[in-house]
Amino acid sequence: FNPSATRRWPLALSVSGDGGVTWTPPRVLVDAPGEHSYPALVQAADGRVHIVYSHDRAWIGHIELNPAALDDPPQANPSAAQPRATRR
Repeated sequence: FNPSATRRWPLALSVSGDGGVTWTPPRVLVDAPGEHSYPALVQAADGRVHIVYSHDRAWIGHIELNPAALDDPPQANPSAAQPRATRR
């Protein structure tokens, strides 16, 4: 999601372990200007989390996460994963 009321960046992720009652603070996944929109997330059979999103409605970004990394505190320069572009 975009934790901004006025722009479509950064792209962030929050996790709930109690059915949506409480959420972790947002972890920034993509912190670059531009429109990062329409994110979708799926967890694969091996447990890895895959996130895809539209970047400026020009190409599709893909982020792959190990869910164990979400338990670690965010770094000073948060980047849980490097996006990989998939051009259409």
